[in-house]
Amino acid sequence: LKFENGSEIWLAGANQEDVAETLRGHAYRSVILDECASFRGHIDTLIEEILEPATLDENGDLWIMGTPSWDFSSYFYKANHNPDQWQSFYWTLFDNPNIKNSKAWVEDLKRRRGWSEDNPILLREYYGYWTKTTDELVYLFNPLRNTLHSPSSHYANKVLGIDLGFEDATALAIVAHEQDSPEAHVIHVEQHRHPLISDIAAKAKRLIDEHKIPTVVIDEGGLGKAIAEEFRARYGINCKAAQKRDKRLYIELFNAELKEGRVKVLEDCPVIEQWNSLNWDEGKQVEKPGQSNDCADAVLYAWRESYYYLEQVRQAKPKYGTAEYFEQQERDLIYAKEQQLMKRNSRPW
Repeated sequence: LKFENGSEIWLAGANQEDVAETLRGHAYRSVILDECASFRGHIDTLIEEILEPATLDENGDLWIMGTPSWDFSSYFYKANHNPDQWQSFYWTLFDNPNIKNSKAWVEDLKRRRGWSEDNPILLREYYGYWTKTTDELVYLFNPLRNTLHSPSSHYANKVLGIDLGFEDATALAIVAHEQDSPEAHVIHVEQHRHPLISDIAAKAKRLIDEHKIPTVVIDEGGLGKAIAEEFRARYGINCKAAQKRDKRLYIELFNAELKEGRVKVLEDCPVIEQWNSLNWDEGKQVEKPGQSNDCADAVLYAWRESYYYLEQVRQAKPKYGTAEYFEQQERDLIYAKEQQLMKRNSRPW
């Protein structure tokens, strides 16, 4: 929009990283980003590398706005809680002077939806609070229960899971387990944006050689099948298609293992950030669109291929000469005698 005094107002979309790049190199007097809680991971690059430097010429200001969300790892959440860098402003539905009878409307909404006063959607969308509940989260990670402080040096098996992406990142995850220990350990996760096929293959081969990984599973959805064939033929990576059917069911099984503490992940692993922010689409059996889930999917692929749950905890043998040792000897003799009698009694007369 151009005005007679020479001023201009530009309206632009920046929902994807390549679109955001078109805003680079201009001089802005004021920049306003709306619905920032819904932006993908490139918002930090958009603000810090593109828009903020572009306000220097005019000594401009930068505003980021939006409704609080469930994503406590987002740039918008961190800006709202960083008074050293951002000045924050806050209001609710009831502060809008153009909406009449807003309190009565909210009461009717609660009645129709069956919401209590502490419903997280009500608190976010109408009261402007940052809140979430574990019911909304896809993955039930608990840092006290599911944190692995150091990996083992005696893993019996390892699986490498690869989730392919370009605009969304490509992620590689290693899930391992020890012999005689029915636990799965997520010991490595990495992600890369805009990688070439050769780059992904090189990173996968490095991990395979470094960790001596016998099993590799890869997302063969979309162009993934062609990339997997390229891995096998050109790069000698023996991989197979990741199991993707019944994803919701396997997420529930994975959550059950998280609750029991049978899945652990190394501290500061990038998948933790995604587990803490991924939400279900309200009323549906799928993840909410627009969320980054590459690391979570790569871990899920590798976990589904790991047979750690077949391992049994091996009981330590009692020390020779102790009371426990002689009790075990007695139990073994009784068991052997029982087996002998059963075998004899099963013969025909």
